[in-house]
Amino acid sequence: MRATGSPLWRGSRLQIKVTGIDLQLQDCNTRIPFRFGVHTLTTAPMAVATISAETSDGTPLVGYTSELLVPRWFEKNLDRSVEFYSKKLGLALEFSDSEHGYASLDSGPVRLGLTLPGPDQGELLGRHTGVGLAVDDLVAEHARLIALGVEFTMEPSKQPWGGFMAMIADPDRNILYLDEVAVMHPEAKAGS
Repeated sequence: MRATGSPLWRGSRLQIKVTGIDLQLQDCNTRIPFRFGVHTLTTAPMAVATISAETSDGTPLVGYTSELLVPRWFEKNLDRSVEFYSKKLGLALEFSDSEHGYASLDSGPVRLGLTLPGPDQGELLGRHTGVGLAVDDLVAEHARLIALGVEFTMEPSKQPWGGFMAMIADPDRNILYLDEVAVMHPEAKAGS
C-alpha cells in the first residue's frame, strides 16, 4: 500500500486505518486452455482484493492484490516431478522449494502447484487430477511424449461425445488429459 499524498519515511510511526475492503472474483484468460473433466477452461478464476485506508492525517491509501486459484496435486518426489512437468510437458518452472515441498509451474496466468504429501496423506498420490492440457495436434504430441518416455494410460482416441483426447500418468501416477480442443471447437487453438 502506498500513500497517494505524502511520502512514507523510514523510522516514522504511521497510523493507518482501513476504511474498506472489496473482494471480487474475476475471470482471467489463460494462455493454454485447461481441461477439467469434460470442460475446457480458457479462463481461470482470480480473486482480487482492493483495500482502502487512510493515514492519521487523512491521506488516502489504496492497495491491490490478486491471486489465481491454482490446481494442485501431490507428488512423492518433487525434483522428479518438476523435471517431468517442465522438461517433458514444457511448462515453465516458476520456482521449486524442496525444503517446503512445493513447486509452481507457469502455463500462462494459471499456475499448477505440485506438493509433497504430509505423513498421513499418502492416499492423495496417484489420482486422476481432472486437469487436462490442450494441444493443437494430439497425434504429434503423443509421438513426442512417447519418445520422451511418458506413459499413456489411454492412447489418443475419439470420444463418444466427439472429443479427441488421451491420458498420461506423471511419475507418481497422477493422471492428466491431453485434449485436441479444435476437434470439438474449430475456433479454439491451444496456444492462443
